[in-house]
Amino acid sequence: MCAQPPPGEFGEEAAESPATTNGSTATPSKRWRSRTYRKADDATPLKPVPPSTGTRTAPNGADGKMAIYGIGRNYNRELGRGAYRTGAAIRLSTNAAQTIKTIWHNFQEAAQDPRATLRLMVQGDQFWFSDASAVELFELMVVTGDSTTPRNERLTARYDEVEPVGVCVVEEVRPASGEDPGESMATWVFRHDVIDGWRCLRYLCRLVLGTSDLTLDRLQKRHTDSVSTASRYAKMCQLAMSIAAPIAYAPAALYRISRVLRYNNKEGVRRKFYAHVVCNLKTIKEIGVRRELGGMTSTLSAIILEAYWAADPNVKHCNVSSNVLFDATRPHGNHMCLRISCMSRKGSTPQKTAKSLNCSCQKVADTLMNAITRRYTLGTLPEWKPMHSHIEKQQKGIDFLVSSLPAFDRCTPTVLDLTVVREFTDWNPSIVYALGIGDRLFLDFYWEVHTSFSDGVFLKHIEESMQALNCSTEMPPSY
Repeated sequence: MCAQPPPGEFGEEAAESPATTNGSTATPSKRWRSRTYRKADDATPLKPVPPSTGTRTAPNGADGKMAIYGIGRNYNRELGRGAYRTGAAIRLSTNAAQTIKTIWHNFQEAAQDPRATLRLMVQGDQFWFSDASAVELFELMVVTGDSTTPRNERLTARYDEVEPVGVCVVEEVRPASGEDPGESMATWVFRHDVIDGWRCLRYLCRLVLGTSDLTLDRLQKRHTDSVSTASRYAKMCQLAMSIAAPIAYAPAALYRISRVLRYNNKEGVRRKFYAHVVCNLKTIKEIGVRRELGGMTSTLSAIILEAYWAADPNVKHCNVSSNVLFDATRPHGNHMCLRISCMSRKGSTPQKTAKSLNCSCQKVADTLMNAITRRYTLGTLPEWKPMHSHIEKQQKGIDFLVSSLPAFDRCTPTVLDLTVVREFTDWNPSIVYALGIGDRLFLDFYWEVHTSFSDGVFLKHIEESMQALNCSTEMPPSY
């Protein structure tokens, strides 16, 4: 059932609800119905928008429409056939009615921006910003239901119809009772061809929270402060190094890139492996310092690789990758490029892995790789099919990619759990989604592994080395 904006008695801070609401968030007047799955027919042109969905149209007619670009086209061409929408399920320490009230309040604020992410509408391979009101957007995008609703919504394919970029499904997990605030689940399902995981996290998932402090804002401020307080001599040295390093380390960097191109473990029979792991963020940082593993991404990569070696004794080389976010504020698009490094089992230790990931020649290799993958992501590479096919093959050949996103330092209500739901039916490349919220780090492993890979050995290694608080192999309900 479609949620209604909450009535005025929820609090003075919320605006007066529209007269059309039935006055209850628990039993909205609109009934949610499971939509029929339908495959898109490539030979059929896009249908006109029905009159009932006129508020979803772009301002000034079709002038505001944009074609999906860059890596988003890869997701788009499979949508409704080999892939469905991505999901992010957030378990909150508050009941569903309070969650809906919070979402409604945030919708009113976010909708004031004519280029807000929640205004994005999609039809086929085009998207635009709708000029709909906050009430219309809320009724279009917020749905209430039970544990089956998020999956039904995620698997519904309406490629040729106008749809919002994301839909939020709110379900009651435990109602409020006395002083117990209860629990609810808010699941965002979104079109990954139009926005990436970071944009969903920053602009959509944030709408279910009362307050939230972005970790990236703190990190950017710390970086800005360190640069502004650096001495003139230090700045000159940094500039000299930025010019000299690519020249001095170019041979070693090219050798590292050639190793990535040489080894590919994706051949042979593969099977899927999923795990959800919850860790204490402070503990992971302490492990990184104690074992001299560097920052969060290199710490995670080193620990996961150690477990990977233990779980599959037949693998001799491993291509380890991580995402690089290069545009954090754009309201749409996919703005992640890759860093890739080839690791050898022989003599491997977490310390050596971290040292290799952080060495100067690897940083130069990352710069070169980023220059290519960034242009590929944005769709600015020359339209030469063999080159694009080769890049896609190399990306699918990555043994695992650590997609680490520092989400929120603090937020209310408390996020009890967060699970990512991957969209592709085939999990290439193998991705580890790592999201840090408050004092918790939530990990989702979506891997395709060889039959020689031991799930038990891997999970035992991860639990012990990360001192995991929770570990599960049960797929998210919305998958």
